[in-house]
Amino acid sequence: MRSNRFKTAGGLLVAFLLGLSIPVVSQSHAKTPDDIFAKLDIFAKVLHYVETNYVEPVSQKELIYGAIKGMLDTLDPHTMFMPPDVYREMRIDTTGEFQGLGIIVEKQGKYLTVIEPIEGSPAEREGLLPGDRILRIDDQDATMMSLAEATKWMRGPLGTSVSLVLERPGQNEPIQKNIVRKKILIHSVQSRLLDAKTGYLKIKSFQDQTAKQAKDALKELKSKAGGSLTGLVLDLRDNPGGLMDQAVMVADEFLEKGDIVSTKGRNPHQVEVERAGPSGSFQSGTLAVLVNYRSASAAEILAGALADHGRAKIIGNGSYGKGSVQNIIDLEDGSGLKITVAKYFTPSGKSIEGIGITPEIFVDQPDRRRVAIKGAAIAKSDGKSELDAATKKLLAAVPKNPKISSGDLQLQVAYAVARGK
Repeated sequence: MRSNRFKTAGGLLVAFLLGLSIPVVSQSHAKTPDDIFAKLDIFAKVLHYVETNYVEPVSQKELIYGAIKGMLDTLDPHTMFMPPDVYREMRIDTTGEFQGLGIIVEKQGKYLTVIEPIEGSPAEREGLLPGDRILRIDDQDATMMSLAEATKWMRGPLGTSVSLVLERPGQNEPIQKNIVRKKILIHSVQSRLLDAKTGYLKIKSFQDQTAKQAKDALKELKSKAGGSLTGLVLDLRDNPGGLMDQAVMVADEFLEKGDIVSTKGRNPHQVEVERAGPSGSFQSGTLAVLVNYRSASAAEILAGALADHGRAKIIGNGSYGKGSVQNIIDLEDGSGLKITVAKYFTPSGKSIEGIGITPEIFVDQPDRRRVAIKGAAIAKSDGKSELDAATKKLLAAVPKNPKISSGDLQLQVAYAVARGK
């Protein structure tokens, strides 16, 4: 069913996304050797002039790395070059354990923006909030950093500290925080019973062990439900994506047949399709899936597959809308290349790039973090919780559940759907 290629579909760089893959190379638009050598000759001359004439001594390695970075900066924002130290840090990310501050960040224009501090992390304890813009990291201008460079600066040995200067919406003066680095453990799956027969499964991101953790959680929920779990809420809100193969394997737990996702690369005739198999942990119960503006990439692959097969009701806001796939390529000197190699499509053939997954039941709820993700999101809604008559009727048909926060209207509606209403 699944290929052996590891791909990433991550859109928001957390300090824990990405994965490994083999390179995909196309020669369909290759220049002639004379064209390439002429341009490389110019590059070699410029490199020589800088090395011999620049006012300060310069490192040839740094110049070449900078040239590669500049070349990739002309492409999409998800394609990047990672020097060896940054690449090593990225490889650590997939394990769900690292040493740092514990914040999810995204590059929005020139600003590194906090999407969310990780629960229990030093960043959360120091009061960092979604929407905070990072202006400086120690004595470095963060607005000049890439996501990978910022991750490198914020990581470091246990017990050491890093200084952040933040710009917070609604405050006139910058805020400075000195945060001590700790070991950050990312548990990508959480689960609990909402009632005797209805479960709740939250997937925070897609890492190396996410599919296994999700399968184990479903097994445990079924056992706690006396062997019969009739309904499930799958919460993909705030999930920035990650390893595509993990999202495919999770989808396989809910689907017994059919396509899960297809990818098309440079050659539109070369299409790879991932399909579901007959075995799975939850293929017959009622399934409600929650998404919001921070549900991206691999999370959208999963939600899109379940929606297209009619396996689940999608509830919440429209998702982020990242429909591309990246491969990670090991380079000889220990550096790495993350390159966009394909676009992915839901089973019905739809691309969600720039569009996202549209909920079948739209439920908005006030969210102070929304402004940190998409300015356009504010135009879609004024932040008030407005429900249509059918959704209000749906909520009225299900008793209030003390295990669900009164402020989490989206989960309340999803619970009602999972109850078979």
